[in-house]
Amino acid sequence: MEWWVTLLVGAVPAIFASLVTWRVANQSHKTAESQTRVNEFDGIITGLKVLTERLQERVAELDDRVTELEDKRRTDALTMRGMGDHIDRLERHIWASKGPPPPPRPPGL
Repeated sequence: MEWWVTLLVGAVPAIFASLVTWRVANQSHKTAESQTRVNEFDGIITGLKVLTERLQERVAELDDRVTELEDKRRTDALTMRGMGDHIDRLERHIWASKGPPPPPRPPGL
């Protein structure tokens, strides 16, 4: 046999084995790298879910607080309106030169 045939017969399987080994190693490295990225993204997603839940709870708390403050503001506005109306009645009583007793205070004031 020719020397180059012997070289070819020996070199082709060695080259093929080297390529297969390199491919498997490269694929394993990519798979491990991909898995690392997936794990990182899972951690980020978990953190975002926790943050979203906290924000939803906080928004619900703030919404309840705003509703409570609006109700109190409405009550205060009605009280102030009642006070203004009573002052108007007192002024009319004074301008009409009526004596004591003044008009009674409305309930709730």
